[in-house]
Amino acid sequence: MNSSLIYTPLFAVTLFFSYLCGAIPFGWLIAKIKGINILEVGSGNIGATNAWRILGWKLGTLVFILDVIKGFLPTYLNFMVFESIQLACFTGILCIVGHSFSPFLNFKGGKGISTGLGVFLGICPIPTLAAFATFGIVLYLFRYVSLASMIASVCLPIYTLLMGYPTFLSVILSSISCLIIFRHRQNIQRIISGTESKILKKNHDKGYKCY
Repeated sequence: MNSSLIYTPLFAVTLFFSYLCGAIPFGWLIAKIKGINILEVGSGNIGATNAWRILGWKLGTLVFILDVIKGFLPTYLNFMVFESIQLACFTGILCIVGHSFSPFLNFKGGKGISTGLGVFLGICPIPTLAAFATFGIVLYLFRYVSLASMIASVCLPIYTLLMGYPTFLSVILSSISCLIIFRHRQNIQRIISGTESKILKKNHDKGYKCY
């Protein structure tokens, strides 16, 4: 990495853009169009899981896709411009921080899972897809989105190490994993107490739904 790039105006603009892009609260905006304040219903989270519960699977999926894109686009563009995984990680982290602490919502936000998926698809796509597959398996087995998210975030740095990516990337991913687990601390308490909401329970009349 050319460390001098960190001090260029272009990189500073990239960081600022990445934070603002990550901070766009798509879940809140789409719910607002439907006349709902998503911060006041369900889990109070702006992410795809709460959107799926409150707005239905179609709009919830739209929120998921938009949150992935807002993580992927700045990170991938940074990687193309600077050709540095390290610098791409800086912008990706700011995307996740922007999503979790959005200035447009008084620094409230989501837990960064969908946005983080987009970020690391732009940096290390194969390990990220492996982690996403892990997410799907855990979700299928236990029906907890929060548990699947945490386990996938823990597995991702392991996968990057096994696939030969630089050690510093695994360290960064491990730090982000700690942030994700911290953001899920209330979910952990609810899982232990048995009050955490599950998803994808089969309903013979209406298909799969949250409960």
